[in-house]
Amino acid sequence: MARPLESAGPFSFLSEGKFPLCHWGILISNYKKVDLEVLWINRKAMNSPKTLQLSWGTLFELFRIPESNINKPHVIEEFGLRNLVNEWSLASIVYVGETFFEDKALEQRGISDKLLQKY
Repeated sequence: MARPLESAGPFSFLSEGKFPLCHWGILISNYKKVDLEVLWINRKAMNSPKTLQLSWGTLFELFRIPESNINKPHVIEEFGLRNLVNEWSLASIVYVGETFFEDKALEQRGISDKLLQKY
C-alpha cells in the first residue's frame, strides 16, 4: 500500500499516484488476492459499522522521527476499512506475493538494525 507523503505539506499532491514518492505500508492478510481486490474496489460503498470493524490483516510501516532522522517501525494489527478512511484515504494498493511467515516472525525478521540506525 502507498499513500501521498504527509511530510510534504501543501506539496503532498506531488506524490499522489507516484509510488517512489509515497509513504509505504505492507499489508499482510489471510485473504486471497481476489478477495482483497473485491474489498478494495467496494471500499467506498462499505460504510456500515460492521464493515468498518472488519480486519483486512496486519499493516507494517515505518515512520521517520524528524529530530533524529531515525526510522521507527509501526505495526497496526487488525488493519481495515476504518484505517483506510482515517489514515489511508488516498492510498493505492498493489499485490506483491505470498508469505508463509506468521505476523510475529515477520515483525522479528523484517525489521533490520540498519533501518533503526540514524542515516
